[in-house]
Amino acid sequence: DFSVAVPDDPSLPSGEVQKKLDNLTVLAVGDTTDETTVIVSAQVSDPDPGDQLRLLVELRPVGVAFTGTATDTSGSVANGATAAVGIPGLSDDTDYHWQIRALDQTGRTGAWKSFGGNPESAADFHVAEPDPPSVQALSLGQFKLDGVTPIDTGSTTDENRVTLKATVEDPDPGDQILLEVEVKPFGTPFSGSPTLQSLPVTSGQVTEVVWTGLANDSYHWRVRARDQAGDTSGWLEFGTSGVDFAVNVP
Repeated sequence: DFSVAVPDDPSLPSGEVQKKLDNLTVLAVGDTTDETTVIVSAQVSDPDPGDQLRLLVELRPVGVAFTGTATDTSGSVANGATAAVGIPGLSDDTDYHWQIRALDQTGRTGAWKSFGGNPESAADFHVAEPDPPSVQALSLGQFKLDGVTPIDTGSTTDENRVTLKATVEDPDPGDQILLEVEVKPFGTPFSGSPTLQSLPVTSGQVTEVVWTGLANDSYHWRVRARDQAGDTSGWLEFGTSGVDFAVNVP
């Protein structure tokens, strides 16, 4: 006598979840992560006792259709255990969707299961890695109070107020950026503490600060950009190593 046991295909994975790199922070459907690695996990099972299983993941940017070819594979786990796979190298400012299936040690695979229960045109998660803002080096300008009349580098103004301008940028969509300015009498070194800051603007816009109550003296100044998350650019000095402007109010 003998018996025949035809191997079965693995079952649909269950309990699928997406997490941040710490493998603790769960990303709900449609959530945004500030990391370029995501961890996908699910419980894999098979009607055949003793099978060893892997989790196959196909992850694509939203707008790119699934092909049925796995892009990532977990290590082997016991039947009924949870398998996880870390997926690095994701693109910034990109929406992703993904699907999974199980693979047993014989090469048999189960059916694909899409994550999220949402349309494939919708994001399962979004990557938005924070980038620091910047100041356009050639955009710095110093003007009289009207904001129009330029003050040439090293020249003297007869007003005790100046308008300082720059264009700020940030690669992160929707960020709000303000301009921080440090102004010191010439000969006094910069301390790294902003003297004034502008109102926030969006990337690519010109922003300005107006400094009033200046004493008759010579000055130098520098700027940096700051976004709403507190990330800053490096300091950028106006002019060269000499006097940027002088004030002489009769």
